Amino acid sequence: MLSLNFRRALKGITLDVALDAPGGEVTAVFGPSGVGKSSIINILCGDLDADEGRAALGDTVLFDTPSGHGLAPDARGERQWGALARAVLSGPRVLLLDEPFSALDVALREAVMDAVLAAGREMSVPARLVSHSVIEIKRLAASVHVLEEGRIKASGTPDTVLP
Repeated sequence: MLSLNFRRALKGITLDVALDAPGGEVTAVFGPSGVGKSSIINILCGDLDADEGRAALGDTVLFDTPSGHGLAPDARGERQWGALARAVLSGPRVLLLDEPFSALDVALREAVMDAVLAAGREMSVPARLVSHSVIEIKRLAASVHVLEEGRIKASGTPDTVLP
């Protein structure tokens, strides 16, 4: 279980996230540009600090601002499929995927999505996906959180939350 509860002031908005995402499946964050989707991944990776709050993966605290505790996850999802393959092969505890398929052609995109699904099933690795693509989210994610103006406005299965 990935538990998030944090705030971060960004340019023009305040990112205010509170959610619990089950392990062993893909959970997506969806929304228009500029609402804070990538900032969530950057905060989880340790590339950006939360102003206040806490994140934990199971019993492992990723960060806790009141105590000053911080710990970056084992692997980061990146845009290049080679980096994604290295991340999966490294035995991560969580995959953080920020638009990982956007630069791939259709055939390679399908193959890489299949690999992400297989890795999640075989290794029980939870994945957090940020995407603008409804098609990718519906194909990969068991649940989705729709972000608007820095806040989660809707949560549920892709078929019930997305157009």
